[in-house]
Amino acid sequence: MLLELREHAEHPTLKGVLGGFVIAVRVPNIATLFSRCSTTFNVHVSDAGQYLSYQVLSIIYCLYFHPLASYPGPFLARCTRIWYVYHLVKGQLPFAVDQVHKKYGHTVRLAPNELAFIDSEAWKPIYGYKYGTGGEMPKDPQMYHNTSAGKLSIFAAPSPRHGELRRLLSHGFSEKALRAQESIIQSYLDLFVARLRNLSEKGAPIDIVTWYNVCTPLVIAVHAS
Repeated sequence: MLLELREHAEHPTLKGVLGGFVIAVRVPNIATLFSRCSTTFNVHVSDAGQYLSYQVLSIIYCLYFHPLASYPGPFLARCTRIWYVYHLVKGQLPFAVDQVHKKYGHTVRLAPNELAFIDSEAWKPIYGYKYGTGGEMPKDPQMYHNTSAGKLSIFAAPSPRHGELRRLLSHGFSEKALRAQESIIQSYLDLFVARLRNLSEKGAPIDIVTWYNVCTPLVIAVHAS
C-alpha cells in the first residue's frame, strides 16, 4: 500500500484534508503485487545460488589450489574456519592443536590461511631478524593487534615504534636497576620458599603451579613499581 501526500489536489479516493494537504491512499492491483513478490523471490533465489556457488568454489580452491594446499590438517580446517572457531568457542583450541600436531606432524594447517609449527628450526625464520633481506617478518595484525593497546603494543608495533618503546623500557631492565631491586625481589622469593617448606612438612601434595602463579605476578608488580 502506497501513501501519497498532495497539496490542494482533487482525487477520487480522497480520505481527508489536513491544513490544505490531501492524504490519498492508492492501492496497487493484485497483478502488480504478484509481480513484485515474484521478482523479489527470484532475486533472493539468485543471491542464494551465487552464495552457495562461491562457497563451493572457495572450498575447492582451498583444498587443491591454495598455496598452503599441500600442508596436512583436519579437513574442515583446510577449507573453512569452522574447525578453528568450534574449538576456540569450546575453550579447547590449545588441546585440539596439540592433538593435530601429534596426528599430522610438526607443521599443520589450522585454517585456510594459517599454519602452526612446533619445530624449533621454524622459530628463527618466523620471529628472527633477517639480515640483508629487509628486516623481520611483519606480525599478523589479526593475531597481535587484537589488544587494548592496538598497534602501539610493544609486541605488535612495527620495527621503528618497537625500537622507541624498547628504549623507554630498557632503563628499568638495566643491570643497575635490577641490582637496586635485588634485595626486594629476594625477600619475596625467600617468603615463597618458606611457604613451600611449611606446606611440605605437612606431608600433603603441593600444587606448585598455583604457587608459581601467585609468586610471579607479585615479583613483576614489585619490579614494575
